[in-house]
Amino acid sequence: MGAEVVKIEGVRPLDHTREVGPFTDDTRSRNRSGYFNSVNGAKKSVALQLNDSAQAALARELAVTSDIVVESFMAGSMERFGLGFAALAAENPRLVMISCSGFGRTGPMAAHSAYMNTVAAYVGLTALNSGDGFPTPVGATFSDLVAGTSIAYAALLGVRRARATGRGAWVDISMAEASMALMGEPFMTHFAGAAAASASTGQFAPRGVYRTSGDDKWIAVSVRTDAQWASLIAVMGNQDLATGDMLAGNEGRIEHSSTIDAAIAAWARNFDNIELTERLQAAGVPAAPASDPEDVIRNPHFLARGAVAPQDDPLEPGHLLPNLPWHFGGFPGLDSALPRAPRLGEHNDDVLATRTDVESQLLDHLNAAAAIAAVGPEP
Repeated sequence: MGAEVVKIEGVRPLDHTREVGPFTDDTRSRNRSGYFNSVNGAKKSVALQLNDSAQAALARELAVTSDIVVESFMAGSMERFGLGFAALAAENPRLVMISCSGFGRTGPMAAHSAYMNTVAAYVGLTALNSGDGFPTPVGATFSDLVAGTSIAYAALLGVRRARATGRGAWVDISMAEASMALMGEPFMTHFAGAAAASASTGQFAPRGVYRTSGDDKWIAVSVRTDAQWASLIAVMGNQDLATGDMLAGNEGRIEHSSTIDAAIAAWARNFDNIELTERLQAAGVPAAPASDPEDVIRNPHFLARGAVAPQDDPLEPGHLLPNLPWHFGGFPGLDSALPRAPRLGEHNDDVLATRTDVESQLLDHLNAAAAIAAVGPEP
């Protein structure tokens, strides 16, 4: 959106997301990781080893000439590299620095390592996602992406403050707290007491995901009002579900939810999930296909809005990815194509040679090391 974003990444060790894939074939080039490419579009890559004093000095020069520095090392690492906030802010008082870690820079767990699933479990997200009574990891890297969104928001607030006051800021972000901040409802239910907690498991009925015809195809239905319930019964043509006073209101539907769910499940198996969605929506019943990734990529609504678009990457031609969740009139090109992610060390020359007095011999060494590391291990 107009910013120049420079990703400083090492060669030993690499950003591990360059190696985790998924990969489309056995050529496991570190420039072709599906995960890395999906979250690093339009950035520039500079490959530096921060434990080398000369290369750390280059990183420092880049940092002090930037508006924002984001880092996710263990506590104390940036200070050891000479890149701590106090040192950088002494040269650039307007600098905004974001430090993100699993549990924050203070407290008894400040030194604990963390990944998405452990953070999600720690804050209770996997318990909320329980299936058959067992806590279940969420399917996407929820805590990672929530933390990234929190970083971006905090950085923009910091820049706004710096422009207004001339002073930057250091911001400590915890992945755990970023995840927990979006989970207010379960906590409020807990505070309301056991009775409310019991009722919250089925605040509305019917509400579920039901199998339809086809190969592992499903539909989600969520009924909140009596009018929606009446419309669902009419579409189903099952007036037996309307008998009895208890079934006329939400409390009665919750009490008899197992019977209702069984009836909907048997009925839905006779229909295609797309066709059934259209019928229910036309009747005013909230419903949607329970999509898998293939369904989402082919979804005509998402395609029409550019919510799914190809990434402009010749190494992976034609691949579609979820787009940015906003549409700016000033950037119409983003609705038709996503910028690709950088190759490892691709912008060493572009960024370093124009901003520093880096010796050509060191620049050659950095480029050679990045080229070797980018090839990746043999499959």
